[in-house]
Formats: sequence, C-alpha cells, structure tokens
Amino acid sequence: MKKIFLTLAAAVVLSTSVFAQDDNGRLQRRQMDPKEMVQKRTEQTAKQYNLDEAQTAKLLELNTKYSETMFRGMRMRGGQNMGQGQGQQRQGQMGGQRRQMTDEQRAEMQKRREEMQKQMEAYNTELKSIMTEEQYKKYQEDMQKRQQRGNNRRQK
Repeated sequence: MKKIFLTLAAAVVLSTSVFAQDDNGRLQRRQMDPKEMVQKRTEQTAKQYNLDEAQTAKLLELNTKYSETMFRGMRMRGGQNMGQGQGQQRQGQMGGQRRQMTDEQRAEMQKRREEMQKQMEAYNTELKSIMTEEQYKKYQEDMQKRQQRGNNRRQK
C-alpha cells in the first residue's frame, strides 16, 4: 500500500513540474521583444531561401522597416498586447458564436485589411529586389500555400 501511494505521489510531483516548465516556456515566447522577433524572422527566411550575407543584411533592414506593420497584425489577433487569458475570456464570453458587427465596424475592418494589403504589396516589392528570381518564386509559392491553409482553417 505504501509503495502504491509513494508511486502516485511521485507521478503527481513529476507531472506538476513538467507542466510548470511548459508554462514558463510559453510565457517567455509571448513576451519576446519585437527586435528579437525581427531578427528571428530574418534568420529563418535567410535559411529557408538560402540568402547570402548581403541579402540577409538587406532583409534585416526591410523587416525592421516593416516590423510595426507586421507585428501590429499579430497584436490585433490576440498576440502580444493582450494580457494573459484575455483572448480566451473574450472567446468564452461570445460562446463560440460570431458577434454581429455594425456597418461602422465592418468599414473599419475593411479599411485595416486594405491598409495591410498595401503594406504587404510594398514589402513584397522591396523583397523582390533583394531576392533572386528563383528565391522570390519559391517565397511566393510558400505564401500561397500559407494563405490556402489559412482559408481552409477559417472554412471549418
């Protein structure tokens, strides 16, 4: 009986410590500095598309220039600027159903969408001048795949 109790107690202690470590890792990712995010995104893109040092330096400049725009979209979707659990609370309050938007809200949302689209077009134009034709073609293919995955998720 003592062995069973000790085994269960050890399992509870171990599982608790594993969850605690996992939560700490998540909190650290949420609080990443925008400059770090720009650096990380630049490194990932450079690696993915085999950019040389000169291209990587130009890409870092470009990502820094557009970082406000890129990360503003993340904050709007419930990323960095939301406090812990607010996104989940808001979703819970809505009961999983979509809230009815006013015409004014729809117009504002459309305006932001168009603004983001213009920013992405400008970003892509500058990116095209940094990458070779092959690299940019691969980048465009990857972006289309991401958009399709995003559209598929929204339809479900």
